[in-house]
Amino acid sequence: MVKTKKVPIGWELTPLSKVLVERTERKGKTDVKIYSVAVNKGVVNQVEHLGRSYAAEDTSNYNLVSFGDIVYTKSPTGDFPYGIVKQSHVKQDVAVSPLYGVYKPGNFYLGLFLDYYFQSHINANNYLKKIVNKGAKNTILVSNQVFLHNCILLPNDVTEQQKIVEILMTQDKVIALKEKLLEAKKKQKKWLMQKFLMNQNWQKVKLEELFNRLLRKNVVGNGNVLTISANHGLISQESYFKKSIASSDLSNYFLLYKGDFAYNKSYSENYPYGAIKRLDKYEMGVVSPLYICFTPTFSNKCPEFYMHYFESLLLDREIKAISQEGARNHGLLNIAIDDFFLMGIPFPPVESQQKIAQQLSVADKEIELLAKDLESQKSLKQYLMQQLLTGKIRV
Repeated sequence: MVKTKKVPIGWELTPLSKVLVERTERKGKTDVKIYSVAVNKGVVNQVEHLGRSYAAEDTSNYNLVSFGDIVYTKSPTGDFPYGIVKQSHVKQDVAVSPLYGVYKPGNFYLGLFLDYYFQSHINANNYLKKIVNKGAKNTILVSNQVFLHNCILLPNDVTEQQKIVEILMTQDKVIALKEKLLEAKKKQKKWLMQKFLMNQNWQKVKLEELFNRLLRKNVVGNGNVLTISANHGLISQESYFKKSIASSDLSNYFLLYKGDFAYNKSYSENYPYGAIKRLDKYEMGVVSPLYICFTPTFSNKCPEFYMHYFESLLLDREIKAISQEGARNHGLLNIAIDDFFLMGIPFPPVESQQKIAQQLSVADKEIELLAKDLESQKSLKQYLMQQLLTGKIRV
């Protein structure tokens, strides 16, 4: 590959009307399945993706989509306020809403080139914002033909188009492999937790015997506001939300030091009874006074064991028993503090705790390394897209 400073010869600013033709075929009375378009999955079966059909009762006027066609959805979502553009990789014909634009590319690799180009929300927004009008309730107002009026930089040579998308397809395969490895390692970790932590013969003690409640207020003026994330644990709101959503006055927040625990009573998809996380990423931080915070006692010789135990969600049975059924306040479980600290938790021999914690921590480290590798591969793909899809690197 040769890097160039200027737009190379053989590339030109091309209106999409020159390389795409609008499809006008309708579903009619055929039995083709109804599909939607998603940011990460592309053209996808509506029922499988959304859990049910959102199609109209009469779908005869739905647009027909063939393998390789380009589909433009006029629905704002996330980083794509003007809609998303995807190529269909479904082998058979499918149907999409008549609100979608469907186009046949000059060749399959050109369609793939456009698919990769519009994967970037920057590219998609820069292209669409010039031709899209926003209506009431944020609706997107643009005709299927007007969608074709703007231009993007394209290589004229079909062979170069093919080489570019083949490089990106290879990188996608690397990413898919890394994702499978990461998922397999996570499943192995769950199996290990079940194997090591579901011992019915262990002695049980009250949570208050191994942990003290923390009521330490933020008198030092710490500004590192933390939130609990399923994947990242206790993490800075600035890192997670890209902004702080906390109150401007943090003096009433609880101050945590590294190694302290916090319980968020809010339920989520993977944490129906809330989540307990240990502070590991920072030396200190503050959390909402709605959290229940606690720290290991001196008699707790292996807090790392309990970090894994809480993560296993085996404590959910105890939490369910003390929570008032049906009583939720803005998504928070109604749990009495005293009841929380009187819950029973396992107390295996310290040597067993240490061995189990060591093996589970090794698994966590492997997951962390695989996740970092995956992110680096995704970053590499973004770099390749930026260089290859603009002609800065020739192939």
